[in-house]
Amino acid sequence: MMMNNDYYYSRRTSRRMSKLSVNVLYNGYPYFPSLHHPLESELPAASSVQQEYSDDRRGGIGIIEFFQGKNIFITGATGLVGKAFIEKLLRSTSVGKIYLLIKAEDKEAAVDRLKKEVVDSELFKSLREKHGNYYEAFVKEKLIPVVGNICDPNLGMDSNSTTAIIKDVDVIIESAASTSLNDRYDNLLDINVNAPQRLMRFAKTCKNLKLFVHISTAYVNGRKAGLILEKPLIMGENGRNDDNKDDIDEIMSCSFPRLDLADEISLAMKSCQVASQDDYDVTKNLKRLGQERANLFGWYNAYHLTKAMGEMVLNEIRQDIPVLIIRPTVIESSYKQPFPGWIQGNRMFDPVIISYGKGQLPAYLADPQVHMDIIPVDMVVNSTIAAIAKHATSRRPQLNVYHVASGVVNPLRFCDFFEILHEYFNSTPLTFNIKNISKIKCLSNMSDLSKYTRDAISQRNEMGTADADEKMLQKLRKQSKAKVAYAEQLCKMYEFIGFFKGSNVNSGQLFALAIADLRNSLGISALHSSASLGFSLFFDDLMDKDNAKKWFEEVVPQLANLLLRLPALLETHYQNAGLIGMETSLRLLDSQQSGMVLLSQELIAALLVCALFCLFPTTNRGAKHLPTINFDTLFMSLYERYDVKQEHKIKCILHYFERTCSEMPMGNVSFERKVLPLQNSQSNIVYPEADFWSKSTVSLCRLEARTSGLIEDQPTEALEVDFANKNIGGGALRHGCVQEEIRCMINPELIVARLFLPSMADNEAVEIVGAERFSNYSGYAASFRFCGDHVDTKSVDTMGRRRTRIIAIDALSRPGKRQYALECLLRETNKAFCGFFDQHKIDSNGLKWLLAPEPDQVIGMAPESSKTNILTTDDPSTSCEADTQTSYEVRKNNKGQMLQYKGNEGEIGVATGNWGCGAFGGDPEVKAIIQWLAASQALRPFVLYHTFNLEALQKLELVVQWILSQGWTVGEVWNILVEYSTQRLKRQTKIGFFNWLLPSLYDDVHPMILDVPHSM
Repeated sequence: MMMNNDYYYSRRTSRRMSKLSVNVLYNGYPYFPSLHHPLESELPAASSVQQEYSDDRRGGIGIIEFFQGKNIFITGATGLVGKAFIEKLLRSTSVGKIYLLIKAEDKEAAVDRLKKEVVDSELFKSLREKHGNYYEAFVKEKLIPVVGNICDPNLGMDSNSTTAIIKDVDVIIESAASTSLNDRYDNLLDINVNAPQRLMRFAKTCKNLKLFVHISTAYVNGRKAGLILEKPLIMGENGRNDDNKDDIDEIMSCSFPRLDLADEISLAMKSCQVASQDDYDVTKNLKRLGQERANLFGWYNAYHLTKAMGEMVLNEIRQDIPVLIIRPTVIESSYKQPFPGWIQGNRMFDPVIISYGKGQLPAYLADPQVHMDIIPVDMVVNSTIAAIAKHATSRRPQLNVYHVASGVVNPLRFCDFFEILHEYFNSTPLTFNIKNISKIKCLSNMSDLSKYTRDAISQRNEMGTADADEKMLQKLRKQSKAKVAYAEQLCKMYEFIGFFKGSNVNSGQLFALAIADLRNSLGISALHSSASLGFSLFFDDLMDKDNAKKWFEEVVPQLANLLLRLPALLETHYQNAGLIGMETSLRLLDSQQSGMVLLSQELIAALLVCALFCLFPTTNRGAKHLPTINFDTLFMSLYERYDVKQEHKIKCILHYFERTCSEMPMGNVSFERKVLPLQNSQSNIVYPEADFWSKSTVSLCRLEARTSGLIEDQPTEALEVDFANKNIGGGALRHGCVQEEIRCMINPELIVARLFLPSMADNEAVEIVGAERFSNYSGYAASFRFCGDHVDTKSVDTMGRRRTRIIAIDALSRPGKRQYALECLLRETNKAFCGFFDQHKIDSNGLKWLLAPEPDQVIGMAPESSKTNILTTDDPSTSCEADTQTSYEVRKNNKGQMLQYKGNEGEIGVATGNWGCGAFGGDPEVKAIIQWLAASQALRPFVLYHTFNLEALQKLELVVQWILSQGWTVGEVWNILVEYSTQRLKRQTKIGFFNWLLPSLYDDVHPMILDVPHSM
């Protein structure tokens, strides 16, 4: 897989080795600002965020530090890449000496060539402006010309130069090469194969050498298609697609001919020694021989073949010399540095563009859907410099390969490229006499191209020649023939670009292979084989071809681009954290640590791309009580135990990524860990004991039982109780597919909470505000199905969050009879209360009143002097009426005492259902009452209770109405519930709570008589 230079930063990031280290610089800033990045299983504590952020700005892989005073020896210094590399080092680092091997007759000629082709080049104008009058002295001190030739023994250097370089050099850059696509085979072998051998032999004599860098080309991969890994070429392998092997024995047993370097050199030498041929014939035959050998072994041309052979020989003879190979695609003009648009001469793809602009290229040899792969020269240079700094300090004699390309993260198809050219040249003609250029036609073979080009050029030349004589017509035909020959030659020369599909990840199998390669480069454990097979199963077998094509051609490149924007998104996030008056940065919200994390939806999307690509380390997540976050388990579950619901869960997730790629949502989502402290606190409600609930005088809120509809579909703003597992999302990324798992599929932004929220303790809850819904669905559990796009119309609050409030409160799992014990009743009631209570919106008076059922009872609060004006004695008839004048809501207890507490842009109640009553085995009647009590104590104005037609709750609303008619308080109902639970625990009754409380409600003879069977 080929990526541009930015891909390097995410692709080759070292793992953190110490607390204050950050690994890679991205546009001058740490790739992962501070330690809060998605490739770490442990995020910093809130208290250390600001300190670490400021310290880590000096981080990175140490590019500046490495090049400080380092001496470089470079070949090909006057070429495109070499010159740009030198300029960047001089402009951006404090490099020591740069020795430049220059082909010249003597020292004076080398100095003259250095000045004309390098020092005085337009490329260096920024340096000239920077140093002013000192520019000449600066470059004279830094740049040391060395007379030599890479094709000569000892590189053609004199003894003094050789001695100095052997003593001083830290890094050797081999940038010299013959880049002609149709050069003589013997010349290409000498420059691209023999010369690297000479340079490597010289490198072995250098005393302080830290790295040997070889600038190659991405097209050494030949005609291979699909995912091409960044791995060394093995001596003898060929460039065919089915020969992507790692083992030398497999290569030797391949049915295609084995590439033998000695045989190729011998063959070229024999062709040179044919006595009967003149120089022209020798050149012609050697060019033809090179093309024939390239075709035989699976490369598009002899240049690519010999560059591949050069890589092979370096790998073969390097021994303990660390080697870095850079493989760019087609290098073009600079993108930004030192200024946009610089290029040396008319080269690379420029002839194609200019020929079309002149009307000389009516057709082109290419697949119109293939992605062009052009990479700016400054991106190649930046990638090389970063890679040098990374590997020159590793002290390991490895060979590392980097592809530097753009086809995946910034794809441009040939059809789109030629459409742009057509629009440009017709609006801005290249010359005044060339107008109305036709659109270029992409053809798949040379025969069709020749015929179409011949007809088009002849037709164009013959326009307006009705009165021309025969002599003129012959001249025009001769010109047409020459133009056709030129067009054919040009198209044939660049055929490798038009059909090269090495940058495409176009199947689930390749997608899994790409993910595995990414994980390996980051030091993460190998992708499980079942996960790889799951990716292949879904994308190659279950997804229809049109959607798969769209996913790989349109969505995956945008996801890769989003991943590359992650550094900037994180930097913006940490800069803005705390602007609302509280700490909201991305960090580990550990157990017993209340706090909030506020993330933009764009940052969440980027983090979830990391999860899709399975890039989060798995080490120690269990020890930190963090659930799995990578999506490999989702695909693993699909393969190991296929069922339709799992397929549709994945469809929901992929739909989310498709939506965010088409239009990125720009809101925010907050994740808050809420804690009821186990000890007295001046600023928080303390974890209530049973006595607290027993003595509560808070009145009950209204409860409406709903037998239809879903929690997530209710239009009223409310706390939506959709979670019952101690880990956010429960089994969402495995086989789970009930309430909270479904919610994570239709609101995938919830999944990111698994990154930084460890499992909840008994006195904790999590509130998530702002998660957008992206999918519609039908069914439940095994019948779950993705039903297309959902447009979320919820309004947005002042923090940019959608008014969707989801409460995660974990229920006891399969408690059996134990759920009726007092400690379990207390645990469940406190858990719900923790989730429902909103301390941010209740003033100090209201908080005290909430905790103190009587005026003289204040639990864990401020001194007595602050108790004034806690209670009022207004007319009890004003119960449950909202004071719209003051935006305070009025609530009373059973004694007619009134409380005012801050409203929040309307009533926010609780929308819940059978919390912990399904697979968790809770008693639905008891759980309904517990949630009602908790919501009332938390001063929530209402409870919308979804019964989902559960038989046990058919009479819930009748029971609620009857209880309300008695005027009971929270404490009174709690005591009744405790009494019932005690009897259940002692096996004194087996009937449900409603039947026990109101037997007449279940009486077939007198069903409407509602007596109270138990005294208070």
